[in-house]
Amino acid sequence: MSSFVNFGKIICIVSIGFTIFPVHIAVKCFHDNPYLKNSTCEGDFCVAIRPGVFNSQGMSRTCLAGVKKPYFSCSLHYDDEMECYCDTDFCNTPRLFLSNYTILPIIECKEVHLRDYVAASCNNCIRTQSYLKFGDAVEPTEVFEDIQCARNGESSIFVFDPISSPKQMIARNFFSDACYNVSMHSEHFYVSCRCKQANCNSPEFPLPYPLSPPTVTCFTAGFDDDVNRKNYEKENVDSTVVYQKLMSNDSFSDEGG
Repeated sequence: MSSFVNFGKIICIVSIGFTIFPVHIAVKCFHDNPYLKNSTCEGDFCVAIRPGVFNSQGMSRTCLAGVKKPYFSCSLHYDDEMECYCDTDFCNTPRLFLSNYTILPIIECKEVHLRDYVAASCNNCIRTQSYLKFGDAVEPTEVFEDIQCARNGESSIFVFDPISSPKQMIARNFFSDACYNVSMHSEHFYVSCRCKQANCNSPEFPLPYPLSPPTVTCFTAGFDDDVNRKNYEKENVDSTVVYQKLMSNDSFSDEGG
């Protein structure tokens, strides 16, 4: 067994016969945002995010695992947000923003605001379609299509947004150049597309990336309190609190989900 040190990361190469198994030692990183301070995490590489003009929440730092580290040190976005990546212990300090950076290409996207249909410039185009049903409503109380430029950290390869709820972040956290249909309930779906070709989010055309038919049936949890709120109501306890406590059990799933 031999080990190699590469800028602070140790990679162990275990040799048995003619087979070589690389074992990667996790990198330690600073982990904080406007709602979490003085924490740490471990992953494949560290990240530091300097917010742009649409985000006044301050610098965020975290770690990522299971995804490929970008080939560039930092990316600069159209709104002046910057994201930087490194792979040595506790390397994601503010000094990381002094690294060489790659300016992400700016493209034209479509935006729809009420009756206004305009062109806008950014790094990625966003198109979402959603169906959400609440309570005992006969008709869906929220059915919409959103056409806009990428904001709230959606310009980069990864999306870091400590403000949005987990329900909003599930699809947004997936990679760009694709559409995803996320369903958390039989009365819920959320189609999210992020693309970086000019006008790829135009509502005049089909989705930029067609969705494949469903192939599996899954258990669900996370939205039933909005649809069937009365099932979780208890005296002097908010239904959301009751539901979140049930969900704290990893084996919990919605009835019939």
